[in-house]
Amino acid sequence: MNALVIDKLQLAPQTIDLDTVLSREVVQKNRDQPAASYTKLGWVLHGRENGIARPVHVINYIAREPSAEDEIGKLIKENFSIECLGIEAKKPSNDLEQRALKVLDDTSRRLPDGRFEIGLIWKTDNEIMPDNKRYAEKRLCNLEKKFKKNKIFYNEYKLQIANLLEKRYAEPAPEAPASPRTWYLPHFAVVHPQKGKIRLVFDAAARTAGRSLNDALLPGPDLLQSLFGVLLRFREGRVAVVADIREMFLQVKIREEDRDSLRFLWRENENEEPKEFRMNSLILALRPHHAPRYT
Repeated sequence: MNALVIDKLQLAPQTIDLDTVLSREVVQKNRDQPAASYTKLGWVLHGRENGIARPVHVINYIAREPSAEDEIGKLIKENFSIECLGIEAKKPSNDLEQRALKVLDDTSRRLPDGRFEIGLIWKTDNEIMPDNKRYAEKRLCNLEKKFKKNKIFYNEYKLQIANLLEKRYAEPAPEAPASPRTWYLPHFAVVHPQKGKIRLVFDAAARTAGRSLNDALLPGPDLLQSLFGVLLRFREGRVAVVADIREMFLQVKIREEDRDSLRFLWRENENEEPKEFRMNSLILALRPHHAPRYT
């Protein structure tokens, strides 16, 4: 064992008493045999045994007292790591995520009224959807059975549909030839457990012939910013503004080419034929709704 001993306080090697380890009397019969040396600590036997070389393990130990420069460097590194925690830019990890970002870049634009318009993130440019209108009609009939049992529920549901049309989140669907991407969204209501209010939900996961609208869409990369990063950037300016955007997703418009994929059926009288409407705004049920460029 070889040891380098350094005083942590003086940072200087200490002297070694060589007379303690060096011997003036050595007894060795043959060169390839062990030898005996007489030291102040007594006789010490050393050397090879029968000329057989054995592996030698060497252990070095170095002790060093950190300097002031080391402590400053450590503090600077910790400071930068804290400032960057949770806000590193997330890059697309595969080809599908890159395609999703490209579609968003190509279809996103700002409208004259200040709102944003985007396109649906299709998996391919040639997606073909099965005809699911009859399935949507069946779901509407099942919903109307619930209306008969609960008139209050029906009136609240009707107000939700009227709200979409009044605020122009939805519009009557044009009687145009069906495109390969035409899709009818079944809808239902969920009730807030505390407020008792209902919320209209479009079922983008409903399948016909084993396929749903969400199956044809890419989820896109998760680029949501962390709350920690938002709080850090919150302190950068002299004035901070906090706002709660009402009906946030519905404020984002869907481009004209993709609106026929967001059709739905509705009627106030079950004796009438269902009327066709379509959403022209982003709905929460779509698979890529979490993408920040949507919001």
